[in-house]
Amino acid sequence: VERNYKPYLTIDTTNPDKLPIDHVHEATNGGVHAAICTAPSTAAIEQAFEMLRPTATLVVVGIPPAVFELSAPSLVMDGRVVRGSLVGTRQDLREALAFAAEGKVRCCIQERPLADAMEVLKQMRDGEAGEGRVVFTLDGHDTGADADADANG
Repeated sequence: VERNYKPYLTIDTTNPDKLPIDHVHEATNGGVHAAICTAPSTAAIEQAFEMLRPTATLVVVGIPPAVFELSAPSLVMDGRVVRGSLVGTRQDLREALAFAAEGKVRCCIQERPLADAMEVLKQMRDGEAGEGRVVFTLDGHDTGADADADANG
């Protein structure tokens, strides 16, 4: 992984006045888009889930020794996704993250106005939608998806 990156956010978990979850929600304006939990800890998984913004994804890699609990309303009402991934060793994970850091993972995202939804669905049914994902925007609301895709190649 690139060694020149600096931390975006450092949290003092010993501060009793503010929970780490609150720090993350404040710093990210509502939570993270995705989280990868490699710690085999129920507390870490539960905390990572609470740091997600609506429609975000949590990937659980570390297998905890016990059952963990997640908020059903957050899962269903916010459309959060939890996925399990058996990726192998920590070295496998390091290599996968390095692969992404080297720019070898390309996100194909295009923004379309919500008014185009029926046209996009028809293109998908007809096999003409192309690659990647479509992010629907409300008039005048830029999601930044095109910028993110441009930055990723």
